[in-house]
Amino acid sequence: MTPREHLHRDYGLLTGFLRRLSFRLQLRRFLEFLLLLPSVFIVILLGSLFVIKLKEIIPYLPLFYSLVALLFLFFFLWKGLRPVFARPSMERVARGLEKKFPELKDDVINSLLLFQEMRKGSTEPISETLITAQLRKTIDEVSAIQPVEVVSYKGVLRHLRLFLPLFLTFSL
Repeated sequence: MTPREHLHRDYGLLTGFLRRLSFRLQLRRFLEFLLLLPSVFIVILLGSLFVIKLKEIIPYLPLFYSLVALLFLFFFLWKGLRPVFARPSMERVARGLEKKFPELKDDVINSLLLFQEMRKGSTEPISETLITAQLRKTIDEVSAIQPVEVVSYKGVLRHLRLFLPLFLTFSL
C-alpha cells in the first residue's frame, strides 16, 4: 500500500468511528424523546382535568389552557425532534470524545483538521508522512475505546422515573 492509500484508509477508519458515535448519539436522543413524549401528553391530560373543574369559576380557562397546551406541545416536538434529525458535525463529535477521554488531548480534532488541510492543498506543503503518523497514532488510541463507553443508552432509562409515576397517576 502506498502512503497515500494508508492515509485515506486511516482517515476512513477515524471518520467511520466518529460516524458510529454520531449515530449512537442521535439514537439516544430519539429514545429519550420517545420516553418523554408520553409524559408530556399525560401532563397535558392531567392538567385538563383541573381545567374542567375550574371552568365554572374562570370561563375562558379551557380556551387559554388549550392554546398553552398546543404551544407547549409544538415547542416540545420542535425541541425534541430537531437534535434527532440534525446530525452533529465530525468536529463536534471529536470534541465530545476528547472531552470524555482527556488522554486523547487534541489528537482527534488535529487529525481531522490536518487531513482536511492536506485535501484542500494549502499553500504550505504538509508532509503526508506526518499526517499519516498522526492519523495512525489517533486510530490506535481511538480503537481501544468502545462506542458504549462514549455514548451509553443507560441515560435513557432516567426518563422512566418521570414516566412511570405519571402513567400510574393517570391510569388510576
